[in-house]
Amino acid sequence: MPHTADRQPTQTRQAEIVAAVLALSASQGPGTITTQGRLSAALTLTASDIKAPKNSEACVSVTARDFQNILSMQYTMQWDPKVLKFKAVQNYGLPGMKDNNFSDHLANEGKLTFSWYDPRLVGLTQPEGVKLYDVCFDIVGKPGTASKFEFTGIPTVIEIADARGTFLDLRTEGGAITVED
Repeated sequence: MPHTADRQPTQTRQAEIVAAVLALSASQGPGTITTQGRLSAALTLTASDIKAPKNSEACVSVTARDFQNILSMQYTMQWDPKVLKFKAVQNYGLPGMKDNNFSDHLANEGKLTFSWYDPRLVGLTQPEGVKLYDVCFDIVGKPGTASKFEFTGIPTVIEIADARGTFLDLRTEGGAITVED
């Protein structure tokens, strides 16, 4: 039976959803990341391009397209730590999203892990171009240097699942941060 916004899924259905999310494995790298299994849809994440002077703060906005009936998602973001020093994540755009959805334990290596699920466990649809969050950095690179901001599956495996238990492709449009004079 389909679940509606005013009905909670059974414990059995919750366990099935969690098991399905945990069972998926994904490949790594920028661009389209294809997961194993049958895929019927894709989620696109885009990171903004920014330019900022050394010793300033700048934030990369992460937006989404085709955010249809999404139940859960997880992945890693990466950048060059010689150019950018992680500062914070802010401007959360999804229900239930907060600081503990992000882990900065590898930030000194240029990695930030992310995991989120719809707290209602029914799947969430958002408008095209919805801002998910901003990742903010101190700019530490020399003028003229740049860092890519990419989505990857290492160390956190990429998993995007909808409420039907379908695993989706992740299409990515990584951003770049350029240090200006």
